[in-house]
Amino acid sequence: MAFQLKEGFLERHLTQSLGLNFDQLDQARKLNAQNHQGLLVNLQQMGIITERQSVEIQSEVFGTRLVRLKSYPLKADIVHLISEELRNKHQLLPLTKTGNILTVATASLFQGQAAVAEIQRSTQCFVNFVLAYSTEIGERLLEFSKAQENIDEMLETRARELSSAKDLSDQKLIDDPEGPVAQVINHLIHQAVTSGASDIHFEPLAQTYRVRFRIDGVLREVKSFDQVFTAPFSSATKIMSAMDIAETRMPQDGAFSSTIAGRNVDFRVATYPTEFGEKIVIRILDSNKEVSVDTLSLSEGEKNKLLQLIESPYGLILVTGPTGSGKTTTLYAVLSYLNSPKRNILTIEDPIEYRLGGISQAQVNTK
Repeated sequence: MAFQLKEGFLERHLTQSLGLNFDQLDQARKLNAQNHQGLLVNLQQMGIITERQSVEIQSEVFGTRLVRLKSYPLKADIVHLISEELRNKHQLLPLTKTGNILTVATASLFQGQAAVAEIQRSTQCFVNFVLAYSTEIGERLLEFSKAQENIDEMLETRARELSSAKDLSDQKLIDDPEGPVAQVINHLIHQAVTSGASDIHFEPLAQTYRVRFRIDGVLREVKSFDQVFTAPFSSATKIMSAMDIAETRMPQDGAFSSTIAGRNVDFRVATYPTEFGEKIVIRILDSNKEVSVDTLSLSEGEKNKLLQLIESPYGLILVTGPTGSGKTTTLYAVLSYLNSPKRNILTIEDPIEYRLGGISQAQVNTK
């Protein structure tokens, strides 16, 4: 790989520009043979070069861009693409995702490369590394961790308030938009949207009330409450969605909108009666999210094949797959690609999830 090809150039750079001698390099090589952390990391740990020198040398030798992290807002859905264990082990900070390109900040390209296979396997993205100072990466990782802890602490506080309430079925407690029930639900919704989730599942079980987010097609548990929260959570969510709160034995459908992080987001809600109470699924319809063929994480070959198919003047394309696999996103991406003033496009949808300007969209009449 490129790093290995340039190792000789790196050593010449260290001796010529920084005046390192053969003994220092040899000692660093021996350490690297033991810990596989890279020549520069070992020189830094030996106190021969500084952290700043290590990063700037990598940028110069390997031609990798050096960035300052203060200019990058951390987005939960991007940061969570790499597990907390992997982020901390290799000191990696995901910054942006464009199509199937994930940009990740690292202070050591050698350590970053050690994790690249696992990142690509778990995210299905190509990794684009940029360099940043180790202290800045550590500060931003700590900042992100504390923000997540604050959210968890707030949820725990509101849960304790609910637990101490004398009557969880008190309608005033459920109706209050500033009350603990509404605050917990609103914070979970906000967390789901900022995490890039497509669905929120509120699930009553025998002993607990489980909350899961579907992210990248996979359901992940994010919170668990006492089972007694089932009824107030169900009632409050049905009020938000304009459903009949008295009806608990039949499935219902509803919807609501909310402003999250400065953008309007639509939500479709479905209830389903189970043995332990009503299960609620909230589908997140973020019309602000970019939907295009370029954001489908397709390889160049797959993308070209898709474009060839949708440019065909006739034919039928079936889009199939399990929940959360990207069927809706793919269909709307294709519509966005085909949409132009020269074309007349009609759709029949159930339901209309994203509204596209210039296209005549029709909702199925189930009656």
